[in-house]
Amino acid sequence: MAAPKVSIIIPLYGGAAFIRATLQSALGQTYPNIEVVVVNDGSPDNSEQVAEDLLRVKRVVYVKQRNQGVAAARNTGIRAATGELVAFLDQDDLWAPDKLELQVRHFAAHPEVGLLHGNVRFIDKAGDPIREREDRWDAHARLAVGCCFPVLFEQNRLAMLTVCMRRACFDAVGPFREDLAGVDDYEYWLRLSRRFAFAHLDRTLAFYRLHGANDSVVNWLPQELMTLQSIEDLLARSPEARAELRPGQESRRVFDLSRAIGHAYYRRNMHAEARPYLLKALRCRPFAGGAYAELAMGSLPPRVRAALRWYAQKLRGSRVPHAGSVAE
Repeated sequence: MAAPKVSIIIPLYGGAAFIRATLQSALGQTYPNIEVVVVNDGSPDNSEQVAEDLLRVKRVVYVKQRNQGVAAARNTGIRAATGELVAFLDQDDLWAPDKLELQVRHFAAHPEVGLLHGNVRFIDKAGDPIREREDRWDAHARLAVGCCFPVLFEQNRLAMLTVCMRRACFDAVGPFREDLAGVDDYEYWLRLSRRFAFAHLDRTLAFYRLHGANDSVVNWLPQELMTLQSIEDLLARSPEARAELRPGQESRRVFDLSRAIGHAYYRRNMHAEARPYLLKALRCRPFAGGAYAELAMGSLPPRVRAALRWYAQKLRGSRVPHAGSVAE
């Protein structure tokens, strides 16, 4: 494995604004033995025209398919790849020039490692650093090493754009789940971490571009819903995985997710949607008082809820409208 080929997988959908810079970042790696697999996932904009000259570069493999989502695009890309190593780069992100060189060197020195990741920095639309978000991932990422399934079960600690893995991992574990939009990578790391050792390079390997549409705050609730589904599905399909978790870890994780989802729905006055998640949280922790209160409030008629809230605000000394004008 002196100079293995690295296949760089780039899904493309609506990426006209940044795809040129991303492709230049991939093609500009100091490690030369690469192929860049770009999968156009039915992109509705002019991404193809914007990057047409780069898509024709000899080291680029360009694949087009109907829109199926980013997980499907990654699966298509890996199946088309010919490298012994596979790395992931999204259409709006960038890499440090020596990212792959450092990772290939580490793989050569550590044949037991199946997946290697590292640190990430955040940049804005113009590529300038977002200082207040520096080091957000680093402390968490350092924990995801070795046989780290219990660590990852607590939360996702890997930044997708820093990951490089052996193709053998994909062949052994199978494709990304295409029905888990937004958390397909997290679910994949959970599966991989049960069978392969992970390693972490304490270096800034990549730059994640924040530009509104991809801000995790925007997508928080759908991602939490999918995260809960992914861990419950995994444990249902592989119940033996519970033995790898620490005592009480499953119930804590399910409680935290269910409680957060139930509370989010409650705050939106979506009480029917909140109820099953509040009940799930209470099954994990029967003495969680806040969940009982929200469950009880959600069971009341809307006018009663409105009146109770009005009186509660009045008791706190808040200035509120008459109860009859409070609407949900």
